[in-house]
Amino acid sequence: MHMTENNLRHMITQYKRDNPLETIKSIAAKKGVTPETVSRHQSDKIDMSMQDIRDYADILGCSTFDIMFQSQPMPIVGIASADTNESWITYTHALTPETAECLYLHGNHDVNLSACRYDMPDDYQGPYKMLDGAFEIWDARPALEYRVDKNALMNLCILRTVGEELHRGILYPQPHNNKYSLVKNWSAEPDVMTDLELEWASPVLKYIMRPDLEGAMVVKSSENAYALERTTLMYKYMNERRKRKGLPLL
Repeated sequence: MHMTENNLRHMITQYKRDNPLETIKSIAAKKGVTPETVSRHQSDKIDMSMQDIRDYADILGCSTFDIMFQSQPMPIVGIASADTNESWITYTHALTPETAECLYLHGNHDVNLSACRYDMPDDYQGPYKMLDGAFEIWDARPALEYRVDKNALMNLCILRTVGEELHRGILYPQPHNNKYSLVKNWSAEPDVMTDLELEWASPVLKYIMRPDLEGAMVVKSSENAYALERTTLMYKYMNERRKRKGLPLL
């Protein structure tokens, strides 16, 4: 399989720190390869197979995800979709104990990121069709801190209203009060929501349009310690908010 920016070097360094007698040579012997092969694997000079990854995970006492990815996974907190070709994007809550999943992406990124997955109906042919299957990545800190991030203003953002609705669009502060307007689309006659009272608003950082080509992986939180840690944190903050509002807990 094609790997990019694997985390093998870091895991080997950590393993050697915890086991001072171990060396690249001893790790190579356990793996049944030459030290040069281990060095080339950890420097991304040659690709690793899934069997290689499993072997290293067994030797180093870590998970395969620790080998494959440099950064922790991000919770998938919502599913974005549209009922008809003319509909706005709507979000369905995805972070429940039964369905919680996390997204692994290659590269280094901040730990406080969240994702929404786009899942359009099979017959959808509207303006957001190109996003079907994509992931929307956004900064989770404003959500955790209950604030409207200044970087969300007049930019594409995702937000939560005090009425517990998730929306995306271009956000504008209203000059005559403490409420906001949201431009939902980019047509000649845009749809605009007005007088929004917000819990938080966060800038959308990027879209992963082809996760299959970027080596992204979705894992169930219950099956991965890092993913469980991230979703447990999100549960905590979301249930604190829901308890404050007198809503049922997740």
